[in-house]
Amino acid sequence: MRVGLGEGRLQWTISESGHPSVKWRPIGIRALTIRHADALERRRAGKGNNDDRHWSDKPLSEMKDRDWRIFREDYSISARGGSIPLPLRSWRESDIPEPLLQVIDEVGYTEPSPIQRQAIPIGMQNRDLIGIAKTGQSTSALLIKR
Repeated sequence: MRVGLGEGRLQWTISESGHPSVKWRPIGIRALTIRHADALERRRAGKGNNDDRHWSDKPLSEMKDRDWRIFREDYSISARGGSIPLPLRSWRESDIPEPLLQVIDEVGYTEPSPIQRQAIPIGMQNRDLIGIAKTGQSTSALLIKR
């Protein structure tokens, strides 16, 4: 990064040992201008109030697109289609009705599996879904008859 400090002049001096030195003597200092060396520096500088907390440390209301992308990567969730709803972070943060949440607690599901995290919000929008998951990921619990 290069920082310009306005107008000035260079003052050449020679030290007692005979070595020349140069000092910058400002005449009048204007507003500080910052010139970034490249596009990457400009992008980094523009992110002044970047929230570096992990998605698991944030309340649901503070989750940004980047957090959701990382969340999906963490659980190996990929989805295709239009207007795909956000996945579930936990059972309690979902829009699942309370009587159904009580049943989920009674059955012993503590955390949704990756397929449940994405498929349940899609199903709650009354949309069709084809899901692919490894055996043992509680895909049977997704089969809810209306």
